[in-house]
Amino acid sequence: MCHMASRPNPHFSALLDALLAAEPETDAAPERAQVAAPSLRIDLLDQLERLQASSPAFAGQPVIDEYHDVAAALDELDDVAGRVGVPEIPQPPVDPEAIARELGGLNGLSEKQLAHLRRDFAKNNHPDRQPDDQRDRAELRMRVANMLIDEARRKVAKGARR
Repeated sequence: MCHMASRPNPHFSALLDALLAAEPETDAAPERAQVAAPSLRIDLLDQLERLQASSPAFAGQPVIDEYHDVAAALDELDDVAGRVGVPEIPQPPVDPEAIARELGGLNGLSEKQLAHLRRDFAKNNHPDRQPDDQRDRAELRMRVANMLIDEARRKVAKGARR
């Protein structure tokens, strides 16, 4: 148990110095006891109070007021968008025929070309690259595209065996 001075010390660094100086020497770390205790004499709380007083960005109320102003402006934008009628962004198709057209002609492509096509499609349509509300749709699109590409690869492999 460490024994510290009886009067409270307002300096955090002095408290750390006292703790390090009072730490008993152990066999595990004898070299640590030989190192001089740090001698920082900075009152961290005092420095934080000075920073808050000198910087309006750290002061609470101006930041809160700015936040409310921005929130009100965003609410107003949402209201205007609702009245104007912002057009809905069309969702990409999930039917196999539309995805096959998007992939292009799969017949006659080599294994390497099909692998390249799969990577390109995944780069643009992978669920991890989509907004949260479109991930289920993107996952379905990837499954359909992979199914179509796998079928084309089977045809290529079957033709190579003949």
